[in-house]
Amino acid sequence: MGMTFFHLPPHRVFDYKPLFYDPKTEEMDNTIKNATDKDKGKYVPGQIIHSGFRRMKFTSRKSSGSSNGYTRARRYVVYLLLIAIMVALLYFGQVFAKLIALYK
Repeated sequence: MGMTFFHLPPHRVFDYKPLFYDPKTEEMDNTIKNATDKDKGKYVPGQIIHSGFRRMKFTSRKSSGSSNGYTRARRYVVYLLLIAIMVALLYFGQVFAKLIALYK
């Protein structure tokens, strides 16, 4: 047995596996798993893209119910502002016409 003045203990090894949960990743994994389970052996190239374009063709962005109220309200506000501007121009036009007539 040799004498050692500086004894270095062996390094400790930890087997720590952190837990990480990402709902988006899990949802994507479930979607991929369901798609592969549903269509095993029935792959048709371009079918997903074709059906997506067909769906987009029949569902217009203008006819969606949730945003339609906002666009309609915005349109009414614009109409009211235009009418208010026209009335203001007519009123101030008459006022300016009277002021010009006074200075002549």
